[in-house]
Amino acid sequence: ENAARERSRVRNLRQAFQSLQAALASVPPDTKLSKLDVLVLGTNYIAHL
Repeated sequence: ENAARERSRVRNLRQAFQSLQAALASVPPDTKLSKLDVLVLGTNYIAHL
């Protein structure tokens, strides 16, 4: 049960990062970014809104 919950949590987190990266207009869709890069770019994007 704990392992299944952890897999679900990791899957949801991965999807959230993919969604955030897809929302970044300055990044081509096929670009591989680290989670940190996605967070930094997302933060910068929001700050410039």
